[in-house]
Amino acid sequence: MVDAPVSGAGAIKCVWVQIPSCPNYTVLSRHLFKLWSEFCCYTKIENGDDMKHKCKITVLKKECYKDLQEKYLLNPKSGECEYFYEGQEFIVDNEEFFRMMHGKFCSEAWDCISRYVYAALQGGSVMRGWSRDEKVMITCCNDGTRPVVFKLERLDEE
Repeated sequence: MVDAPVSGAGAIKCVWVQIPSCPNYTVLSRHLFKLWSEFCCYTKIENGDDMKHKCKITVLKKECYKDLQEKYLLNPKSGECEYFYEGQEFIVDNEEFFRMMHGKFCSEAWDCISRYVYAALQGGSVMRGWSRDEKVMITCCNDGTRPVVFKLERLDEE
């Protein structure tokens, strides 16, 4: 076991346990979400930071691969996703996040993007070193024949 403090005043302590049979796996004993954001999504924990964050989700594009639908789906005429429309926007705060958008969002798409939304709500970077603005990420759902592309934006409020 290794005690790994998070930097900053009033550092949060966590314990990492290495699983012998899976050397690449680690188990976090407490503060899972906050530390996941800290280490994986570059969340900046600053002493006395009263800033609140929201996440804006915008539907950028809907794709439809009819050739794949005809070849692989039970309903070869499924068409594009009927749940979203291009330009649709959602503003997510902590309440919306923990209530999984109160059913206003496709559960499969939510499963794909919720970890990045959470990082944004904690004030973290959603795509540091990859996108031009670390507050913005372009991502998509995992529907292979009719994916929807989303833009996630961290909104900072005082």
